Amino acid sequence: MIAIILGVLLISSGVFFIYFYNSLNKKYDHLIDKVGFLLDELNKPLRNGYYTKDYTQGKIYNYTAYIYVIEKDRYTNGDSKIEINNIELISDTDINKFSAKKFVLESFKSIKKTADIIWLESEQTIKEQRKNKLKQLQNNFK
Repeated sequence: MIAIILGVLLISSGVFFIYFYNSLNKKYDHLIDKVGFLLDELNKPLRNGYYTKDYTQGKIYNYTAYIYVIEKDRYTNGDSKIEINNIELISDTDINKFSAKKFVLESFKSIKKTADIIWLESEQTIKEQRKNKLKQLQNNFK
């Protein structure tokens, strides 16, 4: 008799746990989706830009590389952490573009003076975007 009561209690508590777990998942799935979306928005690049650099490979190859970058972080000392988005090569002579791009990639440094990069977006636009993202975060957690 005691074994039957314990079995019924065990089965009913298991069913209750499964029901409770499923209801919590349904309740908070939308919140998890919103938080994931907002985190993706906050992790987007800060801004896009480019800089040019002249290269000489040997005595024959002279070319200019337009290195398009995205800013990942900005530091208080005037530097930015950047990542290459695209490389465009301009040359008067016929060059091996694969070799030239490889040479540019090998000489790339991910920290560069912010002032040396020509930014394609204004500072004011970035500030407004950040304010909007923070307001969105605050509204979602109210």
